Amino acid sequence: MRDYLRNDLEHEIKIQGMMRKTINRAHELHDFGTVQVLEDETLVRGMEHLLDGKNDIVSTRKLNDNLSHKY
Repeated sequence: MRDYLRNDLEHEIKIQGMMRKTINRAHELHDFGTVQVLEDETLVRGMEHLLDGKNDIVSTRKLNDNLSHKY
């Protein structure tokens, strides 16, 4: 399991480096469409609440009453 996780992390780091180089190259070529597609990462958008400095992580957010089921 450790080898699996280590290999996964190593490959993730390589992919991140390749993405950064590709985004930088797209900036150099003024290919802003490609830049937008490559930078628009749904995981990052989905985690903005963790990065915005408001400390509103899941455990501190209130439950939306519209979503709760009343029996």
